[in-house]
Amino acid sequence: MPAEDAPKVEEKKEEKKPTVEQQRDLVGMQMKAQAKTATEAHAEREEEIRKESEERGIGNAVVPVESLPSKGLFYPVGTRIYIRSASLGDIKRWSAMNEDDVQDVMEKMEAIFESCCVVNFGPDSMKRARYKDILDLDRLYILFAIHDWTFPSGKNDVKLKITEKDDIVMKKENVKFIEFPEKLMKFYNEQKRCFSFPVDKTSLFKDTDGKMDIYMPTIGVSDWLKDYMIAANQRRDNIDQDFLSYASLLIPDWRNLNVDYYYDLVEKTSDWGTYEWTLISKVRDIIVNAAGNPTITYIDNGGAEREVPLYFRNGLKSLFQVELKIDL
Repeated sequence: MPAEDAPKVEEKKEEKKPTVEQQRDLVGMQMKAQAKTATEAHAEREEEIRKESEERGIGNAVVPVESLPSKGLFYPVGTRIYIRSASLGDIKRWSAMNEDDVQDVMEKMEAIFESCCVVNFGPDSMKRARYKDILDLDRLYILFAIHDWTFPSGKNDVKLKITEKDDIVMKKENVKFIEFPEKLMKFYNEQKRCFSFPVDKTSLFKDTDGKMDIYMPTIGVSDWLKDYMIAANQRRDNIDQDFLSYASLLIPDWRNLNVDYYYDLVEKTSDWGTYEWTLISKVRDIIVNAAGNPTITYIDNGGAEREVPLYFRNGLKSLFQVELKIDL
């Protein structure tokens, strides 16, 4: 066969990988599309809640921020939190929870907060507060408060089994959620409503008066980071998992969050030294250990105070479900 008649072999073009900047833009576009959809859904839900509240004529109960696990220390001064009872629609949505799916559990919890919780920063704040401003460490307490308001007078008590024969009724006031050690509280900054720590490289922290400010993560910040991770993984982008584990402690407000803000934060911390990374690692470990697993205290038959781990005998879903009259 003449050389000119030989079949031509097509050259395989090497697929170009997107640059870091292109990855950032793609993730940003994907998250904006998701955020737009979520915003539209939220607006529709807010209107539903407004109409439903008017029809049902339900008032709100105040949850004093001082009673929260956070003691209100990390909210703006004057913050007030109001709750209302869960509606049948809320309970229907909650009952569809898949307790084996952590993401679904968190989404169902946030649906309850969005529907049944109002946050107000007070007249001195320029920000409009939302349920996304609730701290992660206050989630469970507020959920218990909504349960109590929904089922008054023991209509649906949550019981914990302490022995083979004995149960106790769970009361949020008896739950120990978190205890910050004194050595950490020494660095609490009342003006900034966060922790402020001295650092070696003060020049890297000019925006924060030469200190490293550590914030308690809010629902809004945690949600954004979760969505960012999902969007990046869907595009199979390389993400810094190590930084992601610290990021929520460095972001003061979910309203400022977007892909550019996040990458700028990554870039700023790239100049940190061993001291700064050791510091934030130590602080994170202290906070995680302080939060740990919630426990509940009770008085036994002998009059002694006891403490047992908090758990739900029939699962978290039972919090907004009633006991059936048949054995299933």
